[in-house]
Amino acid sequence: QCELTALVAETGSEPPSASATAPSSKLVTPSSSMEFEAARRRLLEVEERQRVIREMERRLEELREVFVRSEQEAVEHGELVARITAAAQQGELYVAENGQRLKKGLRFKRHKPTIVFSSMLGLRTCLPWPVKLK
Repeated sequence: QCELTALVAETGSEPPSASATAPSSKLVTPSSSMEFEAARRRLLEVEERQRVIREMERRLEELREVFVRSEQEAVEHGELVARITAAAQQGELYVAENGQRLKKGLRFKRHKPTIVFSSMLGLRTCLPWPVKLK
């Protein structure tokens, strides 16, 4: 005990543990065997945790990639919707501008057959052969 205290006082630290300085030919005691098994279990637990953490990191990276792809698709779809909306607005403007022209054209077409029909009736009497109207 005195030697240990003197050694600590001289070096400022404790000497290495007995198991670290013990020769390899020393017999394994039951207590050191139990310590070894406990250390082995802890090591296996730590390795398992590391494996789980790596797996979680891999899945998180995959999830990040899914979100990035989804964002890109949303931007593309947004641009497509914007183009469709612009085309629909142009169509509405076209219909509004040309609606009056269409109405005038329909009014003219409505009167046109009656004009042609009445002129045919008038000319029918002038023809040398009989004309049958359908």
